[in-house]
Order: sequence, then structure tokens, then C-alpha cells
Amino acid sequence: MKAGKVCHIYGDPHFHTFDEDFYSFQGDCTYVAVETCKDPPEGSPPFTLLIHNDALIPEERFTYLTMVRLHFAGNTYKLKYTGEILVNDYNFAQSLPYSNDHIEITKSGKYITLVTSFGLKITYDGENDAEISLPPNYFGKVCGLCGNADGNSTNDKQMRDGTLVNI
Repeated sequence: MKAGKVCHIYGDPHFHTFDEDFYSFQGDCTYVAVETCKDPPEGSPPFTLLIHNDALIPEERFTYLTMVRLHFAGNTYKLKYTGEILVNDYNFAQSLPYSNDHIEITKSGKYITLVTSFGLKITYDGENDAEISLPPNYFGKVCGLCGNADGNSTNDKQMRDGTLVNI
């Protein structure tokens, strides 16, 4: 069986895409880290994983990863730097582990791990470091700041319309 691909977002923020491209991006807003952009694999749901970057120190120009937000199967899961772990806006931070038919959320030390029923895995340290592991059946079917996981790093910064951006 093929292994998943990992996107790593860390620091102020730096990105290692699924196809091993590397870049830094200082945006102060909410961005699509990865989402299904083509028909999802048969039997697997579409999903959107957003990240939010904030300038936590106003005098600095650097931004930091302050929230990871996953949408799928009609639910929203938020992992926040404040320690909140929200499922449809209800805070489960004090009652982990948490699971339902779609996900399992656990915490080990400072690391929060969310694993979906379809194999997407997100690990967030609650500070400024996240790893996203994409299952093989989504390779080439996703887009966002983590790239498209098609094995070609030269097209990782491609917009939905096919335009390549220079970051």
C-alpha cells in the first residue's frame, strides 16, 4: 500500500508541500491549506482544511499559525492556539479523547492529533506547527497552500484556474 504524503506548516509560516516544495508566506488571514478540488475518490468525502495566520505581536511583520479548521461531512473541527478544540463550536479540550463516526481527536503532551475516518491526519502543537498527512487516494485531487500531491513540485503553487503564482 502506498504511504500518504505530508505537508508541514511551521514557524512564521514556512510550508513544505506534499510534493516537497518549500516556501515561506507571511499572510495574515484565513487560507486553504488543502481541499478537494476534483471529484473526491469513490467512497471518500470532499473536505476543506483551512489555516488561520495572525500577527500575534503587532510590531512584528511575522505571522503565526493560530488555528487549523477542518470541514467535512457537515461538521467543523477547530484546533486553536488558545488550547480550544472545537467540534461544531462546542469546546472538547477538557474531555479528550473525543471521537464520533467521522473523526478521533487525541492529545499527547502539547500535540493534538485529529484523524478522520477517510485517513486524513492532522497534528497541531497548539503553537505554530502543523503536519497534514494526506491518504494516497486523494493524490492529484487536492489543491491549496500544501499543493496538489501529484508528485510534481513545480506546480504546487497553482491556482484553481491553472495560473502558477510566485510566492
